[in-house]
Amino acid sequence: MLAVDDNVVITAQPVAFTACEGLPATFSVTATGTGLTYRGARTGSTSLTEVISAELQRRHLTVATIATSDEGLYDVVITGTCSTATSNGVLLGVNDNMTITGQPVNVTQCEGTSAVFTVAHSGTGPVTYQWHKGGVNLSDGGR
Repeated sequence: MLAVDDNVVITAQPVAFTACEGLPATFSVTATGTGLTYRGARTGSTSLTEVISAELQRRHLTVATIATSDEGLYDVVITGTCSTATSNGVLLGVNDNMTITGQPVNVTQCEGTSAVFTVAHSGTGPVTYQWHKGGVNLSDGGR
């Protein structure tokens, strides 16, 4: 009897993923071969500890709560009895949560003149603003 162990062949590559901070991200890969084990990492990484919050369970690499620092290329190394294969590197994109970085300040003006309020923010857009006066939405023109 002759038994032949199959080489590793990736049959479905992972796909790029973009989501907002704080959400999970999962990459999947499918392969055939004998005695397969899977290791996921940031592409070019020499240490899996660079993917601190990630766990690889068989064919899925999951980052439980993504942050801006997790953004980058990821790949999966699949090792079989006879060979090893590395998946394509795929991008994990992270949309930053909106944060107000500069609050408006009080303004005192003379009657009949204009008052200007400004707010600054950071985060991934598009951004829309809704100003309020006394808890009521203001429309364009601010009256």
